[in-house]
Amino acid sequence: MTGRGFAKWVSTVLVLGATTSVASAAETSSVPPAPQPPKPIRSEIVNYDNWRLVCEEYAEPAKKTVCVGILQIAKKETGETLFTWNLGLGADGAPVSTFVTLTGVSVAQGVELRVGSTPVRKVGFATCEPTQCVARAPIDAALRKDLIEADKAEITIHGSTGRNMKLELALKGVDGVLAAIK
Repeated sequence: MTGRGFAKWVSTVLVLGATTSVASAAETSSVPPAPQPPKPIRSEIVNYDNWRLVCEEYAEPAKKTVCVGILQIAKKETGETLFTWNLGLGADGAPVSTFVTLTGVSVAQGVELRVGSTPVRKVGFATCEPTQCVARAPIDAALRKDLIEADKAEITIHGSTGRNMKLELALKGVDGVLAAIK
């Protein structure tokens, strides 16, 4: 999935929730097909240092703009995305931090997030599918403050085989992303 395609998928999942429809079932029953998510009328991508902000403007059902901040880590040799950190709004309109990892993680241990020198925050996995696992945590006032004030964050992903992946991520630009997603 391309970065832009992924951003669209993430913004749809974060804001609208995943929707699916099965055409054959809708055609053979009297139940109307599930409504399709609205299509954006305008998209904009802005780089904030290490972060990419993807904003999409929708006309229906009411005019609004949805933004998602994205920080991705890819394997240098292949370009394969190993980890994605998204900052956006959840279905309830509250800010949420979403971590997307490859499979093979220790679901019980979740993702560990240390922002600057703050204590480690444990983030539980919400879903695991054949190609990825997703952990989510609300962005409360304390986390927001820590993200803006710190220079770096450390992410630890525990592997199911006991091997862990530790990522040190520069937070430069996260203040612009957080301001845009509100």
